[in-house]
Amino acid sequence: MVERLSMKRLIPRRADRTAAGAWLTAALAVAWFSIVAIRVIPHDGPWPDYLTRWNRWDADRFWWLATYGYSGGPPDVYDPESWPAFFPGYPLVIRFVGLVVSDYRAAGLLISLLAGPVVAIALSRLTDLPTSTPTFLRHRIGAPPSRTSALDGSSERAPGSGRTRDHAGKHPSDRAGGATERTSGFVAGRDRDHAAEWIPDRGAEHASSGSGRASGFGAESAAERASGGVSGRVGERTAEFGAVGVGTERPGSAGAAERRRGATAPGGADLDAGTEERPEAWWGRPGFLAVLAIITSPCAVFLFAAYSEALFLALALPAWLLAKKGRWEYAALLAAAASVVRITGLFLALAMIVEFLVGPHGRKARNWRKAPFLIAPFVSIAAYMGYLWYETGDMMAWQHAQEKGWNRQTVMPWESFKTTWVNAFQIQSEWTNAFRVEIAAAAVGVLLVAWLLHQRQWPEFVYVATQLAAFMTSSFYLSIGRATLLWFPLWIVLGHLMSRHRWLLAVYLSISLPLMVAFTASFTQGQWTG
Repeated sequence: MVERLSMKRLIPRRADRTAAGAWLTAALAVAWFSIVAIRVIPHDGPWPDYLTRWNRWDADRFWWLATYGYSGGPPDVYDPESWPAFFPGYPLVIRFVGLVVSDYRAAGLLISLLAGPVVAIALSRLTDLPTSTPTFLRHRIGAPPSRTSALDGSSERAPGSGRTRDHAGKHPSDRAGGATERTSGFVAGRDRDHAAEWIPDRGAEHASSGSGRASGFGAESAAERASGGVSGRVGERTAEFGAVGVGTERPGSAGAAERRRGATAPGGADLDAGTEERPEAWWGRPGFLAVLAIITSPCAVFLFAAYSEALFLALALPAWLLAKKGRWEYAALLAAAASVVRITGLFLALAMIVEFLVGPHGRKARNWRKAPFLIAPFVSIAAYMGYLWYETGDMMAWQHAQEKGWNRQTVMPWESFKTTWVNAFQIQSEWTNAFRVEIAAAAVGVLLVAWLLHQRQWPEFVYVATQLAAFMTSSFYLSIGRATLLWFPLWIVLGHLMSRHRWLLAVYLSISLPLMVAFTASFTQGQWTG
């Protein structure tokens, strides 16, 4: 009981706890597999120790970089000219954690373990935002976005005002009982273009009068509408925290909301409206399914290894979530930190600019005084380039290290595809399967970009399309499979689709789980993966 209370105190929202719990469960399962189950696989020579098993390829470079810096360490270990290809953020964090954990290899694994729950919670919340629901699902499961109030569907917005008037010309606050109007943000005009709420198909079970709960905005009784409009307050909470797992409780249970204060939402939430989470629906939420999709993806091993993906996502996802809520200063600072970890931060910064221009909380809200914060990620990247110029005399040492160390020049996309195809299907080598994975990942990326273009999700389109363009104009496809972990729009879309079509969840797991097991086995045995 003490542990349960402490976990609730640490992570108040049930949705966050389930997301973080899923991640930690996957991390323990992968660790167990690498210790016990993998030993049934034939292996030449003695098995390496656990830390060596998990510090392969770039993970090995990261802890060397944390130890010796960009001077490269002992000779004949790695080519010193290749070091600038790795951004300094992750090695610096390894060195910082190394103040407590003496072995830098263990420090890298600990960073991924601690970053994981942050990634899970941020991805879950981001997926559960009403604006994250695909448009083709909104008209089925969402509230009508136009000329319909959150109270009873019969009122409309008064011209030039954020308040709503019913057809009799009276404000809802003038109704019986003198109830105060609490209009949801998107009904008031804040997000009226995306006034969609995720409500599970089985939500109708809670709409009966005996249960005292309603699944949608128009389901409460006439007495409840007259006494304050419970649904309006639920809509207000929905616009702020997402509609997932939110039900309504009949007024009259005085003190119930007060007892729940701090256990289901931040203190500023409208808990007095009698909102609570539905625990029985956690496994079918899009947010939880998005987390399940990423932790069981074929390349998920890199989220648990001493690689920079988990740390980057732990910074980038909260940054994107804050940008979606209009908190640009904090979003920009997190994006600046992410830009020191991976070059992917550059594409995130470009996408945030587009979000500011087309989203509801930027240019449209006349929020120009916060626009200068968006320069922060570019300042971080410029600082690293300045450091490289100071150390090597070459401001573009990062790009030149890619060319010298990995033979990655910029070519036309068809040349890159041809080279990859030949190595995947016409030449048999130890890299054959890796190139096939790269082609499959590139195909997923193309489909995702087409989807985002069709949905007119311009910020997400910029974020993924720019990355994919860089990968597909390289000499050959490399690390695209691993990059899919960073394409959070992919996991958001999968979360929503699998919550709507459960058969898709079964199909996805039947394909991804065996591949994940195979990739984990190959990585821990020292084979190139992803």
